[in-house]
Order: sequence, then structure tokens, then C-alpha cells
Amino acid sequence: MTQSGTPMVPGKFSDARSILVIDDDPLVREVLHELLNGESYISLEAETGSAGLQIMASAVVDLVILDIFMPDVDGVEALRVLRVEWPSVPVICVSGGSASVGASTLFGATMLMGAFATIMKPFREAELLTLIHQALDERPA
Repeated sequence: MTQSGTPMVPGKFSDARSILVIDDDPLVREVLHELLNGESYISLEAETGSAGLQIMASAVVDLVILDIFMPDVDGVEALRVLRVEWPSVPVICVSGGSASVGASTLFGATMLMGAFATIMKPFREAELLTLIHQALDERPA
């Protein structure tokens, strides 16, 4: 069974890569869960940065999709920990922005901190899948 509660289909996910989605928006997590499972990835989900870091400590994760603006541990702090504790795991940062701080400002900072890529919400599924494939192609299975 995946972390999101979806049963494993024998054979379908046997060689699949696992992708952790850390986002406080349940609709974003649901849409990404469906997209990733449809592409034969194992979808792990967390609604806070601290919950995502706990999953990282207990599961094999090949890629993280990380929202920047979240309560609890925000994406910037989570990215800092990810780069220290799991430097080989690529991170794609996503955000819809904030009234007080522009996403483009934080995206620049996240790239300097080691994010593989950044993408603005709402994003096209094909655009995100391209980034996922690129990130995973750079990391051996």
C-alpha cells in the first residue's frame, strides 16, 4: 500500500519510482496523486513540511514535489533540510504565490538552495511531467 492509502497493483509499481508530494492543499495532492499513479509512479503525500520530512526519514523517495507556502514548516525550510539530509533527492518547488512575498523571489532563492526546478501553480500536467522525467533521468534507478 502507498503512503496515500492506494493499494499496490502487483507488477504495476514493482520498478516504480516514488514521488513525495508535500502540499497543504488537498485538491493539489489529489490531482497529483491521480497524475502520478496514472504514470506508474508511487505517490506519497504530506500536508505539511514536517510531515513530509517524517516520510523522508522512513521511506525511499526518488523525487519531492514541494509547495513553498505552507503552515508549519514552510517549503523553504523543508528544502533546506532536504538538501542537508537527502542531497541526492531532486526537489521540484511549486507555488501559487503569496500576497506578501512574490513566488518569483522565493523561486530564485530555492534554485540557489539546490532545487532541481520550480513551477508556478496552476501548471500544466505535461509541463510538470516533463520536469519529473528530467529530474529522475538525472538520478539512477
